[in-house]
Amino acid sequence: MNNKLYGLGLLTVGILSIIIPKVANAGWTIAGLGTLGGTYSVALGINNLGQVAGASLTADNVFNAFLYSDATGMTNLGTIDGGIYSIAEGINNSGQVSGSAAINGNSPSEAFITAPNGIGMTGLGILDAKYSS
Repeated sequence: MNNKLYGLGLLTVGILSIIIPKVANAGWTIAGLGTLGGTYSVALGINNLGQVAGASLTADNVFNAFLYSDATGMTNLGTIDGGIYSIAEGINNSGQVSGSAAINGNSPSEAFITAPNGIGMTGLGILDAKYSS
């Protein structure tokens, strides 16, 4: 047996035995948020109000940005001008969501922001020929 790997394994188990009870006692819970009809979703931002922003596959197998709250569940934020995808990457305490989106397969991704609570999606333009996020 490799003593270094055994020692690393014991260290990892020791650290987890210290961390897990503290997290469990912090009053946090882990909850599935669901999807927008597809098979995958990912949370990429959370604010102090517990609102979550991220991206989910739709039933058409396209990524769309979402905003989740306990009150409304997962809300599809759509795309810019009916584009091909959007991904929410952050959210502030006003509920403004930021991320990136593309209008078509030939266009570069464009940064966007929404109004509070994810209302509307405004493209912020493209800075160079490839990306703006």
